[in-house]
Amino acid sequence: MIMMLKSPFCRSRCTLWHALRLAHLALCCLLAAPHAMAQSIEDPLVAAAMPSSLTEHSLLLDVTRAGERLIAVGERGHILYSDDEGKSWHQALVPVRVTLTAVDFPTPRHGWAVGHEGVILHSEDGGESWTKQLDGHEVNRIVNERARSLLDAAEAQAHGDERLAVSLDDLVFLYEESEAFLDEGPSRPLLDVSFHDERTGLAVGAFGLFLETRDGGNTWQSLLGHLDNPYGLHLNHIARFDDTLIIAGEAGSLFRSWDGGAHWETLSSPYEGSFFGALGDPEGGQLFVFGLRGHLYRSVDKGDSWEPIRLDTDTTLTGATLLADGTPLLVGYGGTILTGSPAGNGFTLQMLADRRAYSAVTGSNDGHLILVGQGGVRRIPQPASL
Repeated sequence: MIMMLKSPFCRSRCTLWHALRLAHLALCCLLAAPHAMAQSIEDPLVAAAMPSSLTEHSLLLDVTRAGERLIAVGERGHILYSDDEGKSWHQALVPVRVTLTAVDFPTPRHGWAVGHEGVILHSEDGGESWTKQLDGHEVNRIVNERARSLLDAAEAQAHGDERLAVSLDDLVFLYEESEAFLDEGPSRPLLDVSFHDERTGLAVGAFGLFLETRDGGNTWQSLLGHLDNPYGLHLNHIARFDDTLIIAGEAGSLFRSWDGGAHWETLSSPYEGSFFGALGDPEGGQLFVFGLRGHLYRSVDKGDSWEPIRLDTDTTLTGATLLADGTPLLVGYGGTILTGSPAGNGFTLQMLADRRAYSAVTGSNDGHLILVGQGGVRRIPQPASL
């Protein structure tokens, strides 16, 4: 039985904070997807993505490899795949019409994509067709049930979950916020997904969304309370570095797990602005985090300490990859491409003439970069390493 601890202070704090954060997120979504108002009035959670010859020129937000195949995801439920290193693209069969923000394939056949309204999609044929595993209605229910159970245990002075990183007051706030989202509906986007294998994966998103599956997505659990994130800062990216996991997020938030996600700790952050990504280089023994206004930091001890890397730009950085030779490469707004040295302590700047905002990048097997972002997908020759 839950003893309701909704003092006027707690309720007003929850309501005001939630309203301000939701207004900010809505503004960001409108700026990032100017075509959203033109979408069909059909429910995008049940309406399939419409076939179009223009999908490769629409807003795309992530790209990855699935074996020898390339997969890209973006607005209106668009998922594209290429079997010729990005020279031509085909549209996949997708059961939703929401913006998709991230994609990951732990094997050439099995992959997951996440996006707006809490959507999680799964493919078992290398990205040619997809099924919906979860959406925001179910996400809200899962998070609310988790919050209720944590608060029940805390109020009964039970030991609860030893992995929890939040206080009783924080649990009250998180529970009240989960109730508000139940009333609001599927408004929270998932922003990244990362799978260790065909069964074990994590998804993160806005307002601190943190989900886990250990059965290939047949069921998902909320990891509410496993991070010291009581105000629900946006979690933007998950990076894998050997056996270490790093989550990068809003307001300089950084979290690390040494054991595949069972336990998490908060890292001391070198920056108070938002991080949009992290990149691990296992062979080079280095880790990068990057984000707003060209802020880029490097660690050689898996996040225990950080050193800033000075760049010739203050452009926001949004995506990164390791090329086949181990070269770190980053992309961002304004056509920005940063190519690192093998040692990772210096980067050369290239500004593409189109000045488009690019959100993700991966390398091809024939010496090209595959960029996605504003205006769709672009294939260019790889720049020379330092």
